[in-house]
Amino acid sequence: MNSLIIGNCRVSLHGLHRQNLELVTKLFHTDFELDSDLKPFSGISKNLSLEESIAILVETARDSHSKNMYLHSSTLVKGKRCIMLVGPSFGGKTTLTTALALTRNWKVLSEDLSIFDESEAHVIPYCIPLSIREGGWRLLQNLSDWKQIQLVKNRWLASVESFSQERGRAPSELWFLKSSLPDAQFKIEELGTGEFLRTIVHLTNALYAPKHMEIISSVLENAKLKTIENGSLEQRLDLVDRGVY
Repeated sequence: MNSLIIGNCRVSLHGLHRQNLELVTKLFHTDFELDSDLKPFSGISKNLSLEESIAILVETARDSHSKNMYLHSSTLVKGKRCIMLVGPSFGGKTTLTTALALTRNWKVLSEDLSIFDESEAHVIPYCIPLSIREGGWRLLQNLSDWKQIQLVKNRWLASVESFSQERGRAPSELWFLKSSLPDAQFKIEELGTGEFLRTIVHLTNALYAPKHMEIISSVLENAKLKTIENGSLEQRLDLVDRGVY
């Protein structure tokens, strides 16, 4: 049976239209084996569009990790560094993630949602398709070292070389992405554990279980915690790539 792995679950693709099956397999970048239960792809139909198929796959995978602590963020790795870009929807996470992956050789460990192992403060590889919005695409094309790529259906990034399946990584840096206002001063601020937790608490399910609070507290206590406010994509890219020590 055709299936793919998202995080710690294997999702069945039985019934998916052949054309969509090829694109989904390309977009989800899962080419390794893992012992896990098969999660049924409920509601599947050959009449579903690619967008609808991806939405159901992502929802199925997310629901199968309901017992795990998560944080709305992207996680990337490069050498010994493991960084997390935290922020709400439309906050620029995917645009900055794409820029780091395609211009600075970072590998994407998780996109949009970082899910932690239940027993350790490690991020589970969770590579869902990077969906590039029109505004973000324009910003990317204006980067000085941007190389032209073609998106799948003018929306999704399909570059398997940009993704990582490395396991057992805990973030060493967390960057909270604040809004970026035109002509406003570019600001970087370092926060303590308590203040950073208050900043991101609405983006995690950590408050719903004591074990989750232990995990997020351990992650924050062992990482550099910074916020970025304003600035161009190029400025944010350069800052996060080189790090601040």
